[in-house]
Amino acid sequence: MTKKPKSTNPDIENTCDGTNSGGSAAPQPASPASVDPFDLESLTATPSYLAANGIKSAALPVPVRSAPGAQVWFRVHPDTTYARVFNTLVLTKDGETYLAAPLVAAEYPKEFKQTMLYVCMTSLGALFIWSVAMPTETSSGNWLSSKHEAAEAARKRSIRIRSNKETESWEYSFVEDPIPEAEPVWPNETYISIINRAFMKVNQFIDSPDHEVMRFLRGLPLC
Repeated sequence: MTKKPKSTNPDIENTCDGTNSGGSAAPQPASPASVDPFDLESLTATPSYLAANGIKSAALPVPVRSAPGAQVWFRVHPDTTYARVFNTLVLTKDGETYLAAPLVAAEYPKEFKQTMLYVCMTSLGALFIWSVAMPTETSSGNWLSSKHEAAEAARKRSIRIRSNKETESWEYSFVEDPIPEAEPVWPNETYISIINRAFMKVNQFIDSPDHEVMRFLRGLPLC
């Protein structure tokens, strides 16, 4: 069985010798000296996955604070539905705030208190939850009411808060810049989703009496 001679395709140029079929020289790569090493446009690369899908920010946990800090400028979300009352407790040994399911809080009412959870953002764009206790028959007065008043003021302008022991209250102040401040860019996210990031994502949601925090408070061995 004889082999057929290989046929040549006239449309394919032979460039092995550095020339094309027309006899002209093949284009040569640019010499290294012609590339500016400080030209960022020529150095940057766009990964294929970025061009196709873009970069999606990770749903990071949201910190919970009982006080924003005396040197922190912040705003409160202007939508009043982004502040609701929950049953919480602060574990003394680690200073962390835990959110409890209503049934657990009802079974152990002395361990929990009702707090308003405000969605806030610092002037640097950091999101956080401000936990402010609700007044009760045994716990009320200027300390609590002044915090809620400050939160309402922060819905429209940036504030700082400081404690005043003489008046037994929290005082807030506005920015002194006469230029109107830019509105914060709030995340396109539901309130419940933000609360989920603040508590459930970091295992700080107490959904049963068998939760490790409840076992610790009840003097039971941890699982």
